[in-house]
Amino acid sequence: MKDIQSICVEGFPPADLLTRLASVLSTAPATFLQRDNIIQLRQAVKNGYVPNYKTDWAAFSYLYFAANFAKSFSAVRHAVIPNDKKLRVLDLGCGSGASSAGTLVAIASSLGDLDSHEIELIAVDKSDNQLNLYRKVFTRWVKRFPSVHCNWFKRDVVEFLSKDRNKWHLIVLNYLFAE
Repeated sequence: MKDIQSICVEGFPPADLLTRLASVLSTAPATFLQRDNIIQLRQAVKNGYVPNYKTDWAAFSYLYFAANFAKSFSAVRHAVIPNDKKLRVLDLGCGSGASSAGTLVAIASSLGDLDSHEIELIAVDKSDNQLNLYRKVFTRWVKRFPSVHCNWFKRDVVEFLSKDRNKWHLIVLNYLFAE
């Protein structure tokens, strides 16, 4: 597999997060990450194809993890982040965790650090494979920030929102409306 760090802008996402992703992707069935499959998926997505996360999860994460991190980082970096001691963040269609990671790094950049704030991050996705990546990649990486408390739910976003009555400081929708 091509070194995943070479597709990232230097420093984004953090190298240890990419190392974790590469480790998890290396456990995917070999056919999921064959060069031809990756090229076909990239072209299909360009043509409007909605990935089937039962079969495309590894190739999609390989192709788009860094881009989804960068999109979230860029958007949140320009958002007004309240300097509240407790922040509530909702990531809808969280996928592999790239958007959650980009969001946290941007919040840390905006606030100066994460240690002086308690951050509750709730992630929602309907794909078992994507949530498996989220747990193995993102939640293990985020443990380095003791002030960040992360929970995830396997649900359809509309179903989740219809029952959710919480107030959020920030809602992340990185890839949700593209499908």
